[in-house]
Amino acid sequence: RRHTRLRTVTGVQTCALPISDRISNPVFREFYSERDVVHEERRLRTDNSPDGLLWERFNATAFNAHPYRNPLVGWPSDIDNLTREEVLAYFKTYYAPNNAIAVIVGDIDPAKTIALVEKYFGKIPPQTIPPRHITEEPEQLGERRVVVEFDAQPDLTIGYHIPASGHDDIYPLDVMGSILTGVTRGSRMGRLYRSLVLDKKVALSASAGPFTLNYPNLFLFNVTPAPGKSVDDVGKAIYEEIENLQKELPTAEEMERVRNSVDASMIRALRSNMGVARLLASVEHEAGDWKYIFKDIEKSKAVTAEQVREVARKYFKPQNRTVAELRPKAGDGEGEGGEGGPPPRPQRAASISNLLGEE
Repeated sequence: RRHTRLRTVTGVQTCALPISDRISNPVFREFYSERDVVHEERRLRTDNSPDGLLWERFNATAFNAHPYRNPLVGWPSDIDNLTREEVLAYFKTYYAPNNAIAVIVGDIDPAKTIALVEKYFGKIPPQTIPPRHITEEPEQLGERRVVVEFDAQPDLTIGYHIPASGHDDIYPLDVMGSILTGVTRGSRMGRLYRSLVLDKKVALSASAGPFTLNYPNLFLFNVTPAPGKSVDDVGKAIYEEIENLQKELPTAEEMERVRNSVDASMIRALRSNMGVARLLASVEHEAGDWKYIFKDIEKSKAVTAEQVREVARKYFKPQNRTVAELRPKAGDGEGEGGEGGPPPRPQRAASISNLLGEE
């Protein structure tokens, strides 16, 4: 999805003309040089990045059958063997008006704006979108583990299989993520920070949350051990927090804090035209109706403490988890040779409360 700031009808026209021409008359004359650029980006973000490499190997281990096991940019050999003809055929098939979502936010005249959109995009013929069969991930029957050795500080990622966005269990799982990590970025009110970083002092950082899209995905825990502490130390601490969730109900204060954060996130999103546009486009794509925003918010605020405990018991089982460890190479001191640090808390793309808070 492409997001563009438009302030006036003239801005719409200025944007619509080149985009419609790009869709109607793709050229890709610099295809091979651009392919080399993609290859270099992959080397920078994955092959030479401890976090990127761990994330790639983690997904390849957590998913045996579903396409989520494959990196978005592709494996190196995929990039090497990609041809201009293949990309052009893909572009002509999927970059069509009947496969696009357009959102325009701002002080505009709707009738004039729609007329301009019709003028520039209405002449582009629709395409037949081929049916797709997405392989379903079979039930995981035992713990999976992967170790990546790299010249970097140790890190631990744990993932549990959970349903796709829109499933009723996603809402208590999302609330649980806020209880564990906090309701805002960089929060120090979450259970994991207070327990692992402040109290036990076994971690430098700790985060958790559901990562879901159109298909079943994972609830993730990510922890960076403190100097002198091991992956085993932080892993034990994480499992203790999970056991607490399975035994005890979240407090009334924790539940109220999460409910209040949903309303606060809505207010933050409304400050930005781009934030509103991204939200509407994402929800239209994920749920098929942008008005699902309001239903999603209602469901998030209606989650009970009992539901949070129930999903912890249902999904956080040893046989349902994948564990990925970033291990310093033999002879390297822990924490030396790398600047990496954990990836940010995973954001649930179809979680309206999360989307509202992103700008």
